[in-house]
Amino acid sequence: MRAAYAAAWCLCASLCACKPSPIAGEPAAAYQSRGGLFSCLAPARWRVVERQGGFHLVSFFGPPDGPAPYSISLSLYYYPKTPGSPRLERYILEQRAAARRFEPPRRWPWPGGCALRFDAWAQERQARHETTILIPRGGGYYAWALSAPQSDGAAAEDLLRQVIDSFRPVTN
Repeated sequence: MRAAYAAAWCLCASLCACKPSPIAGEPAAAYQSRGGLFSCLAPARWRVVERQGGFHLVSFFGPPDGPAPYSISLSLYYYPKTPGSPRLERYILEQRAAARRFEPPRRWPWPGGCALRFDAWAQERQARHETTILIPRGGGYYAWALSAPQSDGAAAEDLLRQVIDSFRPVTN
């Protein structure tokens, strides 16, 4: 009986250790930031751009094909508690001022602890929906910013949830 249990456990463990679930319809891949500041899952075929200056850590652009290639972006910034870094309240006010329409911050469930979410609709030619998730850490905060055409709402929401649920910052 123990041998059967052990065999079943090994089979289950090997099946569960397979590739992560797809993200936004794409195969997922583990992403580890340069310097090891954080890790997360991301769509494997999306473009990755790192450290573009300022507080930017990484951006993911995709999907690589379909009617509007690379029309969705998901970017991560870290704002430490230092002079010159916008405080959380100021960041929210600046995003609100730039938006055509704004939904105020609200609690958002995140496996790693407390997070806030707000939504904004950009003042651009193309109707875009922008969602920001703020995660306080290390005296500062991470800001995940998702920007997508309004027509991609469901896929973008799925992407946001899966990537951020897998997000593991090193900064406590």
